[in-house]
Amino acid sequence: MHRQTLGFEQFLPWAKLNNIEFNGIAISNIAGKGYGLVVTAERSEEDAILITVPKDLILSGENVWILAKADKHLREVLEAVGDYGRVPYAADPLQSVHY
Repeated sequence: MHRQTLGFEQFLPWAKLNNIEFNGIAISNIAGKGYGLVVTAERSEEDAILITVPKDLILSGENVWILAKADKHLREVLEAVGDYGRVPYAADPLQSVHY
């Protein structure tokens, strides 16, 4: 199944529509590296929050299970993977080593 994707130029309007706030930062095309966050204003410890994202947009275990209540297929997948699907894995493999 092919999904239509939106270009980067649609991200900022989508973010605004979904109440995502950028505080003293901007998204810029960094030569040779792609897009990234760039600080546009001087920061202080009191003003340390860079991005505010509404809780319902965060992909969390809690939100996935809330969605699964209304989506039979998602619920079936989650039940099929059991505890394996609930174990958080670190991006750094050294963090997930258990002794």
